[in-house]
Amino acid sequence: MEPSARFALKVPPASVKMETKTIPWGAKRQISMVYGSPPDKDPSDSTALVIAHGARKSMSSRLITFFHVEMARRGFFTVKFNFPYMEARFRLTRILDPKEVLVGCYREVLGEVRSRQSPEKLVIGGLSMGAAVASHVVADNPGRSDVDGLFYLSYPIHRPGRPEELGVNHLSQISRPMLFISGTRDRNARQKHLEDLVSKLGPQASLHMVEGADDSFNPRKGRAIYFKRLDHTATVLEDWITTRVSH
Repeated sequence: MEPSARFALKVPPASVKMETKTIPWGAKRQISMVYGSPPDKDPSDSTALVIAHGARKSMSSRLITFFHVEMARRGFFTVKFNFPYMEARFRLTRILDPKEVLVGCYREVLGEVRSRQSPEKLVIGGLSMGAAVASHVVADNPGRSDVDGLFYLSYPIHRPGRPEELGVNHLSQISRPMLFISGTRDRNARQKHLEDLVSKLGPQASLHMVEGADDSFNPRKGRAIYFKRLDHTATVLEDWITTRVSH
């Protein structure tokens, strides 16, 4: 099946199994999760990927769904979830939670994943804000040893509306392998600043730039080229996990 066809499907390929899960959050809130897994594979023998969504779209967004399904199709156990504020019924009431709530939610999800699957390797990350939250999960508790790697899709290194300010100081606290994937036209991660950052972080950090692409990896040259870029990006992530995390 071509990448474009997979991306357009609302139902995942038959080779991927989906399972929904809801866990309580506080007294009145909840966290919705979706597990994606290839058939006939033992979770304890595999690598699990946890993928967090960005600030304005939920786990059901097309980009999160693509990586969730595609990486499961490639043999990984994948997990996507909603931060608590995205569970609100009405769009106007979806007010971004404070950082402490976002990080706490991510940690709760990791606890659920470890309890359910006990994966051999655990890799966490996300898109934009979700990537930043994943980084704080580890950086704010650098002694935790249950995360084996972090992947950042369109990591927003610039403060919103303040391109001269970089929200990256905490990244130096992370000793696990990290992969940054960003488009060369991403306004929230200017290429020169991103290259300087990865260089300063040392050998544990890797960078892949998607030529001409924005923060959704879209080069704006038509659907066919976009889907090829997405498929290639998934391959970059797969290769990094295989060579830097799961070896």
